[in-house]
Amino acid sequence: MHETSWPDSALANQSAVAVIRTRWRWITVLTLLAGLVSVEMACRFLGLHTPVLYERTSFGFRPVPNQDIRRFGNHIYYDPIGLRSTPVGTSPAAGSLRLLFLGDSVINGGAMTDQADTLPFRLQRMMSERGVTTEVLNASSPGWAIGNEAGWLNRYGTLGAKYLVLTLNSFDLFQMPAPASTVGHHPSFPDKAPWLGVQELLTRYIVPQMLGRVQPADPGVDIGSVSIDNTRAILGDLRWILLRARHQQTEPVVVFVEPVGAMSMNDSTARAAKGMILELLKQLAVTTIETAQVIESAGGSALFRDGLHPNSQGNEIIASILARHLLTYPPH
Repeated sequence: MHETSWPDSALANQSAVAVIRTRWRWITVLTLLAGLVSVEMACRFLGLHTPVLYERTSFGFRPVPNQDIRRFGNHIYYDPIGLRSTPVGTSPAAGSLRLLFLGDSVINGGAMTDQADTLPFRLQRMMSERGVTTEVLNASSPGWAIGNEAGWLNRYGTLGAKYLVLTLNSFDLFQMPAPASTVGHHPSFPDKAPWLGVQELLTRYIVPQMLGRVQPADPGVDIGSVSIDNTRAILGDLRWILLRARHQQTEPVVVFVEPVGAMSMNDSTARAAKGMILELLKQLAVTTIETAQVIESAGGSALFRDGLHPNSQGNEIIASILARHLLTYPPH
């Protein structure tokens, strides 16, 4: 019987070990690739590869027109002029009531709110159920201040709306116009889509969290200085908006959307600033709707997803408040 010599046996063992190691390397590589593909597919399912894109404008920035995406399970649509609403004609359809909403992330809803659950569309359904055919136009963007909104109105006008519904919150009392440089520099305002969903997951969420460099998703909440001087400057922009709307035969309606414990309720400077704005609205005889009491009795903080932005139930409550006021006016 032939016996394998020791050197031959050692070589055979080494060869077998090398084959096993090679196989394990391939298994590891393939497992990692499969894991990455799975994570990428999950990211794409959430819409992480298609963020809302923004562009710089003369009034700061706006969402890029003609976007139709799904993100975090929510439908997000922007029309040909960057409104988060369904395209409409240059003038209201016969027999319909056209409402132009103007505001920031509170009215926009952001990626966490489905198109159908935004305040304008909630109100549209509510008005239709009450027999008033209604068109809603949502001119808004996360991060906008009153100065940005004045710039938008100067560019596009009221688009034939019967009413301009201007939404305000506590941060609007002091926030100066958000600059065009926000686009492409703030992670929530990209000007181009990432190649991969994993790329956005890492660069926009995980790495900033690990490095302690998380910026507010909405720069509008980072107002910097709580100063009455800011409020005085804002009053000029607000007055211009209200007079501009009336000049175009559109009646302004101002809605304060403030959760329980809002800044204006707790801070003396904020209360003084809000008092100045309310005085201007009184001087100009602008219909002003305060929602705080109704919101508190209907659920308070449970109607907001993060202490500032209404959730779908919150938008339903605010829409019902608005509907009661609008139904007291003739639709034509």
